[in-house]
Amino acid sequence: MSQLVLSVGGVSLELRAAEPVIAASRERWAPFTIAAAAERPIVLDVEAASPFDGRYERELPVRVEPAGPRALAFTASDGCRGRVDLDGASGGLSGARGVAAVDALLRAALSLALPASGALLVHAALVPRGAEALVFAGASGAGKSTAAGLLGGVCDEMTVLRPEGDRVQALATPWWRGRAFAAQRSVLYCLRRARGAPARVTPLAGGAAVRALMPNVARFTVLPALERQILSLSAAICAAAPVWDASCPEGAAFPPFISELAA
Repeated sequence: MSQLVLSVGGVSLELRAAEPVIAASRERWAPFTIAAAAERPIVLDVEAASPFDGRYERELPVRVEPAGPRALAFTASDGCRGRVDLDGASGGLSGARGVAAVDALLRAALSLALPASGALLVHAALVPRGAEALVFAGASGAGKSTAAGLLGGVCDEMTVLRPEGDRVQALATPWWRGRAFAAQRSVLYCLRRARGAPARVTPLAGGAAVRALMPNVARFTVLPALERQILSLSAAICAAAPVWDASCPEGAAFPPFISELAA
């Protein structure tokens, strides 16, 4: 049994698995590996199927359900099963056929652990801008990956937002091909397609800002024990960082529109 410790958004995760699994995981998430956890990590035991595929091609669809007040279980489309128990700081996989299954386990663990630690995992791209970051949140197809590609993003699928007093720290995640990065201040853009309406950017505040952010929070099943924390953190983020509603044009008009936001 080998071990690998990862740090994402201030949460430590310790993978325990056979060496082929650890080697593939180390290669995929190298920017987020650390020598040792500074505090108690969530321990994730991975039992691999044979053969184990160390390549990563696409996200593995999973069916998730609650498994306790602060726990979840999932079954992946390839038949492997996973679980995460936040109170026990533990989780695992059985029958993992490849790195995509390990990836699903990490996402599930972070979706529970981050709210408990005072942060949110958000469907968003992260773009460095000096001492601050531009965070482009949105549903699939809203333009996060395009924005990250145009503007030099450090990750283009998920970002960690952590409110710290009068500012919001933004931290990169491994998805997709992310590299380690943290900014002490953030500006949030909630992207949506204009669908024929005029493209425009509108400032949001209070409940309107929270309502725009909440659909982009990554939570794979609803756990009442965490929902109050998620709502409270969303409100804190929207109170401390500028939040904009970006109604985006389609097609060739999108790149210049998004580039102007970052100018």
